[in-house]
Amino acid sequence: MLDARSKQRKYAKAFLAVNDGVTGKFVGYLLDLTTVGMRLKSSKAIETNVWFEFRMDLPEQIDEISAIVFKAKSKWSKKAEDSRCYETGFSILDCSPEDTAVIEALLAGNIFTTEAKKFQISLSLVEKSLS
Repeated sequence: MLDARSKQRKYAKAFLAVNDGVTGKFVGYLLDLTTVGMRLKSSKAIETNVWFEFRMDLPEQIDEISAIVFKAKSKWSKKAEDSRCYETGFSILDCSPEDTAVIEALLAGNIFTTEAKKFQISLSLVEKSLS
């Protein structure tokens, strides 16, 4: 089902870490993804209306690519339902055609689903990744 978005969300069924593309530091885990946006879960609130450069290592190579790098702007951030983590929505605004094709291939694979089941990422797992 499409909402007001231009692309249908696909929900991660596996833990996919998203890192700062400059520092390499862990930012959060991917909750859902389209070629134009994503939602992350993190242990800290992320400031809105800020540009980020992200790197996401792929669970397996796609066309000999093992990671994608892209720029995204944070649009909103709120406490997650478990109230110990935060969720932040991003618009992906600067992604190469090659990396966009990789995202499309990733979304077509078995790591994502269109079913919006609650994918619970525990705070301890998020915090452990920050260490």
